[in-house]
Amino acid sequence: MTMANSINPQVFPFADCSHLSSSFSSEPADVTGTSTPSTGTILRGLVTTCPGKLSIMHFNARSICPPDKFTDLESVVSGTGLDIVCVNESWLKPGISNAEISIPGYRVSRSDRVGRRGGGVAVYLNETFSFQVLASSPPQSDTVQYIILEVVVRSSKVLLAAVYDSSPRDGSLDEFEEAFEFYLPNYLHRLVLGDLNVNLAVVDSESVQFRDRLSSLNLHILPTDTTFHRIGYDSTLDLIAVGDESSVLTHGKLPVGSSDHDLLYLVYNVHSSRPTPKLITCRNFKNFNPESFSEMLGLPTGTQFTQSLISTPKFSLLTIWLFPCMIDTPLCTPLLPNEGQHSGCLRI
Repeated sequence: MTMANSINPQVFPFADCSHLSSSFSSEPADVTGTSTPSTGTILRGLVTTCPGKLSIMHFNARSICPPDKFTDLESVVSGTGLDIVCVNESWLKPGISNAEISIPGYRVSRSDRVGRRGGGVAVYLNETFSFQVLASSPPQSDTVQYIILEVVVRSSKVLLAAVYDSSPRDGSLDEFEEAFEFYLPNYLHRLVLGDLNVNLAVVDSESVQFRDRLSSLNLHILPTDTTFHRIGYDSTLDLIAVGDESSVLTHGKLPVGSSDHDLLYLVYNVHSSRPTPKLITCRNFKNFNPESFSEMLGLPTGTQFTQSLISTPKFSLLTIWLFPCMIDTPLCTPLLPNEGQHSGCLRI
């Protein structure tokens, strides 16, 4: 795998590292005659190459229940410096506490599936990030489990969703889509990661309809090769979808020996450029003569323009006379608050 020192954010590369071994594959691959780097080592290199950028991993773990399966996940994640780790098929149940699945440097948020085996999603977040859960699936959800979070990353807010659909059917994603769409307009950075069990490697009515559905949410699926592997069968079930493709620096997939799913990774630029300074000018009423203006309107000197006065026909005269007066007033300094504004009215 080759990583460039300078990455063009407009052209993001996809890296397929499926030929490399994971850190706990039973038979490590050796395609170069030398030992190949582990999955964790590759992830650590990606994070190191892109300092200050948001690094995310998605993985259908097929269980992270302690001790054995959780140890597998911890072996990949620990020491990589990843900011966010999204896990599908956590298989966690309420009887397993967060303390039993904690990874140093991370806080975990999860949505378990209760009443059935398997399922569930979990999200590990850099402990320095502040976040809040905006929506999540009910524990008794038959098919879809999801968590929608607002994550504050270096002063930028990111809308992040981890979702797993075990058996897609008509309407199975409606609840998730409605919840995600509700928050969508408030965020520039929008990310969806998950396994929706739709094979994106083929073009059929199901995959076309699914792509159209994400497009309607202004989400773009990042291209990958197949992510799910069984003997004689490969498919693309796992995905990362983003709202802003120009912020993608790199993404790809890596094998993990404990699962028949590859993990996906994303390095994303959440830097929000500072707004361009603007010079705003307004009319200076420093030399405005309130007595003359009141006399022009036929009002007593010192009249206060309250809401009751504004509601009368006389106020229409104010707009007629005020406009030409403003034209003749020089543009120079900002209008400063006066005493009348603090009392709820304007004194002229």
